[in-house]
Amino acid sequence: MFLIEKLSNNLAFKVASTLNLDKDKKEIIAYGAFNFIQTIWCIIMVIILGMIFKVPLEALVVSFSISILRKYSGGAHSTSPNRCALIGALVSVGLALFVEYTYKLVNLSWLITIIVVVFLFAYYNIYKYAPVDSPAKPIVKEKSKQRMKKGSIFTVNVLVILVATLLVGHFIIGNNQYLVIAMCICLGVLWQVLTLTPKGYLVLSNIDTFFEKIINILGGKK
Repeated sequence: MFLIEKLSNNLAFKVASTLNLDKDKKEIIAYGAFNFIQTIWCIIMVIILGMIFKVPLEALVVSFSISILRKYSGGAHSTSPNRCALIGALVSVGLALFVEYTYKLVNLSWLITIIVVVFLFAYYNIYKYAPVDSPAKPIVKEKSKQRMKKGSIFTVNVLVILVATLLVGHFIIGNNQYLVIAMCICLGVLWQVLTLTPKGYLVLSNIDTFFEKIINILGGKK
C-alpha cells in the first residue's frame, strides 16, 4: 500500500471511530483525504523542483492548468501516487523552463498563432476523446460522460479568456511576465489534451513504466 493511501486510511479510521461512522462513510472520507494529501504532495514536488530550476511560479501555472483541465477530461495517469507526483513535477518544470528560454525568441504574431492552434487542437481532442477514464475508475454512465465533456469545454473556455486577457495586458502594459504566464497555460493545456489521445496515453504509460523500473533497480518503493 502506498504511503499516501496509508495516511488517508488512518485518517479516515480515526475520524470514523470518533464520529462512530459506518464503513461507507469511512471510505468516502478516505477517498477525500487521499485526493487532498495527493494534491498537496504534488504541489510540494512542483514547488521544490521549480525552486531548484528557478521557475516556481511558471511551473505552478503549468501544473494548475493541467490539473484543472484534467479534473473533467481525465487522461493517462501513473499507477503510483508518488510516480504521478514526480512525473507531474518534471513535466511542469520542463515546460516552464521551455517557456523561460524561448518566449523571447519567438515573434509575437507567430506566438499568438501557435496559441490559437493549440486551443483549437484542445477543443478538437476534447470533443473527440474526453472524458478519458481509467481501468480502475471507468466512467459508465453516459450522463456522467456528457457532464465531464461539458466541464472540459467550459474549462478550456475559461483558460482561453484568461490567456487572451494576459495577452491584452502584455500589449497595454508591456509586462513580459503576462506573456510567460499565458504561454505556461497554453503548454499546460497542450500537454493535458495530448494525454487524452491514444498515442499520448501510450507515451505516458511508457514513461510511468520507465520510472517504475528505475525505482525497482534502486530498490525503492512505488
